Amino acid sequence: MNENKKWEIELVKWSSLIITGGAAGAIGSLGGPGLGAVGGVLGNVLSTICGDYVSRRLAPRQEARVGACVVYAAQKMKTRLEAGNRVRSDDFFKKDSSDRSAADEFVEGILIASEKTYEEKKLIYLGNLIANIAFEERINRDYANLLLKISQEISYTQIRLLKLCCSQNKLRDEDYANGYPAGVKYYIQQFYDLYQRSLTVHGEAIGHASWIKPQKVGLSEIGEDLVLLMEIRNMPDQEIEEIINALNF
Repeated sequence: MNENKKWEIELVKWSSLIITGGAAGAIGSLGGPGLGAVGGVLGNVLSTICGDYVSRRLAPRQEARVGACVVYAAQKMKTRLEAGNRVRSDDFFKKDSSDRSAADEFVEGILIASEKTYEEKKLIYLGNLIANIAFEERINRDYANLLLKISQEISYTQIRLLKLCCSQNKLRDEDYANGYPAGVKYYIQQFYDLYQRSLTVHGEAIGHASWIKPQKVGLSEIGEDLVLLMEIRNMPDQEIEEIINALNF
């Protein structure tokens, strides 16, 4: 058995604590020697970085998170390749003087984020980010690293709030300057943090979380890119129902 296949089997085994069913079969179904056959240079990046992770000493739950992220990424790559999409052909995969490429940095960064996150619902969106960056030439090294940093730092609740910004739900059109229940504070603080990170825009300048008017919040250009690449619009609508009810008290 070649080395690629060994670590692929190991990663699927790791992911089984989090993923069940057909999703874990995505790696093996990519054809040839597995992920090493995906887009040539993309396969080399995955083989190098993921193979390194298999050799590390991680706690069982950390292994499960890394494995799940890779399986989700593989599933998304398979979907895009079958749809006829082409892996980017710019210098994103080109090695520099340190024998590292932008893709090496990015994939390793996402896997580190997946290893460390305690919010395991983020993993599918981190996997989507790995997969989709590999097809988008307009996302250069510096921008990819910015999106990586943001994806590491935002919470799953904030990912849900980004989904809310894409929805057609009718939300409160007034701010919270006159007060709000304790259960609302958490959401508007998280909304305010997204605004400070330049992921969202508002109809007017906001100097405090209580000034937010949910109906006026939209996505910035960076926020739109993050939503697109992480495929946040595909999040089930029930994930944001609790937030809608709280904000519209």
